[in-house]
Amino acid sequence: MALSLKPCITMLDLRYNFIKDEGVEILCEFLNVDNLLEELNLMCNDITEKGAQFLANSLKNNRNLVILKMTGNPISSKGGLYFAQALQINDTLEFIDLGECDQDITSCIAFATVLKSNKSIIGINLNRQISWTLQEESTVHFADMLCINKTLKELHLAKCDMRDFGAARLAEAMERNDTLELLDISANRISRDGAILLSRVISMNCPLVVLDLAFNRVQCKGAMALADALVYNTHLKVLAVQFCELKGPGLCALAESLITNLTLECIYIWGNEHEESACKAFANLICINRLLENCTDIRPYIVDGRTYLAYLPHDCTYRQYRFSVPWWKFQAPTDRSIALS
Repeated sequence: MALSLKPCITMLDLRYNFIKDEGVEILCEFLNVDNLLEELNLMCNDITEKGAQFLANSLKNNRNLVILKMTGNPISSKGGLYFAQALQINDTLEFIDLGECDQDITSCIAFATVLKSNKSIIGINLNRQISWTLQEESTVHFADMLCINKTLKELHLAKCDMRDFGAARLAEAMERNDTLELLDISANRISRDGAILLSRVISMNCPLVVLDLAFNRVQCKGAMALADALVYNTHLKVLAVQFCELKGPGLCALAESLITNLTLECIYIWGNEHEESACKAFANLICINRLLENCTDIRPYIVDGRTYLAYLPHDCTYRQYRFSVPWWKFQAPTDRSIALS
């Protein structure tokens, strides 16, 4: 009611409440007539497929909303299909976040299909899909979409049970894609083989600016391949390899690559096996100001003549590009990305 009486709000943040489907229905009545609201955050409001249907119907009429965040609402596959259908009509929405919304193969394939023709969506989050097969169908369809789509810049596919096969399909697609700047495939089942395939694309100087491989089994061989690729890359600015089973040789290779590569600004390595050789290598990067402390998650210190790395909690800093991270301490850039700004 208040929004209708005084329509001057461009951003509405209602996350972590109990709006549910009934509240969404009321909110959609406002969206149908509003001409100002550009960003709506409904994260974790216990909204189901019924509420998703209300919102999707509003998107068919609304021509002002640019960002919609639905993270953590159990809208299920059916709710996702409602949104996919709406994107066939809506041509103004740029970012949609359906991460951890219980999406499955059906809805993910629908989004991949829609994005082949949609010209407005710049970023999409489909983290934590529910999969009942090992065929990686949704990843294959997103790879096919990337071969055609020329507007998508940001793709989040974390926690999707992706393996090396899926990583290979994405790598092949990125050879033909010249717009994707952010790829988040963290917390999957990608091993060193998948990392090696991705490194080949990086060596071709693909447009990727942010690559998140955290919580995958990249291991030393994968890290070495990435390090070799960075020598030829002039676009990548952020690389996340936390908890990737890296040891001294892999970490040292990455550190050495930063001496040659002057484009990479941020690298995150916490959660790996920090042997003294790796500790010294990264301590040297920080000492010579090649790596700034606010661009990494480690800080070197010396005890009894031995160099160690301490955890520096900058996780929120490098994850500014993520849709679901609350930002109260500092204002994030308008496009939510330290790299894409």
